[in-house]
Amino acid sequence: MREAMSGYHVGKTPSFACLADQRFSYCLYVPSAYDERATAARVLVVIHDTQRNNQSLRDAFVDYAEESNTLVVAPLFPAGIAVASDLDNYKYLRFRDIRFDELLLDMTGEIARRYGVDDARFSLFGFSGGAHFAHRFAYVRPERLRAVVAASPGSVTLPSEEYRWWPGIEDFEAIFGKPLPWEGLRMVPLHLVVGSDDTNPRGIVQSKENPNWVEGAAAAGANRVERLRTLHAQLKQRGARVTLEELEGVGHELEPVVAAAVRYFRGLAEEGVARVG
Repeated sequence: MREAMSGYHVGKTPSFACLADQRFSYCLYVPSAYDERATAARVLVVIHDTQRNNQSLRDAFVDYAEESNTLVVAPLFPAGIAVASDLDNYKYLRFRDIRFDELLLDMTGEIARRYGVDDARFSLFGFSGGAHFAHRFAYVRPERLRAVVAASPGSVTLPSEEYRWWPGIEDFEAIFGKPLPWEGLRMVPLHLVVGSDDTNPRGIVQSKENPNWVEGAAAAGANRVERLRTLHAQLKQRGARVTLEELEGVGHELEPVVAAAVRYFRGLAEEGVARVG
């Protein structure tokens, strides 16, 4: 039985506290007459960068949501949870007793019950800090994903046992309580996007002075472009369905990478890939 809803629950919604942990919240874009259309509505989760402009990120996908009958979910992982100065912990999925991957599934589960949609598999987009989260979520929960677009992350987790989490996956099972699900990961279409001019190292982990530094943190390269190239190459070697798009003349900008993500999701839908599962 669905929850009672008002007009505020359709279109650009307010922010709702996550029932599982009310320190965290999400807003939505719910397309008009979503439950009356010939094709069932799908779910797209979009993960904010370090600035945490989750409502603006949601708004960037409104046109796509209407044309494709997609509910857009934009979580907010506030800065300063547990540690006042923290800006980054959501990017690595786990911090102290917080599992950010599980929080996201709590959110999509709430939304599925409220709107009568299926969250068994959803698409995932992340920009910058959100792309940290997005590609790492794919390692941990591939069985929940239709497709992933990771745009312009400052740091990446390589599918390599040479380094411990987060630069690598040597201790993945110890951290997440299960082996890395390679078979599931290889089934998920994963698109990596970065601007060709996004080479400013500001804000990325590159030295031991950064509080998020661990051994191997700079192993993938000196900037976002180099790091995504390395991630792409290593995922390809592991048999992943991964593609890389470098946007000519683009820096660290949201609008062009959102446009690239929309093109990618449209292409998958045309091929029938996004309807699998």
